[in-house]
Amino acid sequence: MKITDILKEKGLFSKDIRTRLKNGQLRLNGEVIKEDVEVTTMKLSEVEGEEVTIDDIIEDAGDFLFFNIVKDPVWLHRCQIFGFEELFNSNISNDLTDFLSMFNLLRLSKRELIVIKK
Repeated sequence: MKITDILKEKGLFSKDIRTRLKNGQLRLNGEVIKEDVEVTTMKLSEVEGEEVTIDDIIEDAGDFLFFNIVKDPVWLHRCQIFGFEELFNSNISNDLTDFLSMFNLLRLSKRELIVIKK
């Protein structure tokens, strides 16, 4: 799925998406993207009889942290030390980075992050 498709499904306007891409305001796993790129995601179709929607693929980063990272004090400590966003594109190998490798982190603005399930 392309990033523009994901952001349109999230509710952003096409003009706003193009402006953010042109200005280099979008970051995927810590890297600035200036053009629409393909992101590997789950398919928006039926998986084992269940329909997959965009809400199953995209999650707010705050909710993602609360429901997945905060439960484990070791993971929380690692995020505090290394930084949550930096762990997505790191060469560190541990159980947390293995878990995070199943997701992409897309920074939309200074304060808005979304997590995209691969």
